[in-house]
Amino acid sequence: MFIDIHTHNKINIGNCLSLHSFRYPIEDIKFSIESDILPCAAIHPWDVKYSDALNNLEAILPSLFAMSEMGLDKLQGDFEEQKQLFTKQLQLAIKYNKVVIIHSVHSHNEVLNIIKAVDIVGVIHSFIGSKDIADRYIKQGCYISVSPQSIRSSKTVEAIKTLPLSSIFIESDDTNDNIVDIYKDVADILDVDIDILQHHIFNNFKTIFQDEFLRTNRTFSR
Repeated sequence: MFIDIHTHNKINIGNCLSLHSFRYPIEDIKFSIESDILPCAAIHPWDVKYSDALNNLEAILPSLFAMSEMGLDKLQGDFEEQKQLFTKQLQLAIKYNKVVIIHSVHSHNEVLNIIKAVDIVGVIHSFIGSKDIADRYIKQGCYISVSPQSIRSSKTVEAIKTLPLSSIFIESDDTNDNIVDIYKDVADILDVDIDILQHHIFNNFKTIFQDEFLRTNRTFSR
């Protein structure tokens, strides 16, 4: 089984569990018990103007698989307002025991400063950065998610080569790239067999979402 830890595409490719990230409240969240597409939502830092939708988001959090995506982005919007929104969403994640998928653009130090004060399980999506930054995230208990954009950064490729398999995820993000092809590219970078990479990522997935798999009372409703 392949895991796509973060995608904005609704294409289900078979033998793959995909965590679909809906931009709340811009997108309608679709739920399907029978699908391998797992619904996730959060208020994106680009959408900080919708901060007042947090109460409505909280109402549907029990039905979501994870909170995705939230974080900081210095390239768009009011950065101070983003930090306030990020902190509030992290508090909701703690309250409802949700894994968070974190967006960090030119903001790694600020993200690290905020998450060090909270007890959350975070996945740094579409990571672009140095080995030092990746190491700091991992020491904070976060996982590093590799996307096609990550692989296009030579600095990030060097960081990926040093990642422990116990701290890695793979994603398609907003691309049309096939998740299997992305796995192959990352396996080549890590110089491991794709089956080994697949095995470790699936174990990572089961580890951080073990509570979700144990649930028997999930209600898929808007």
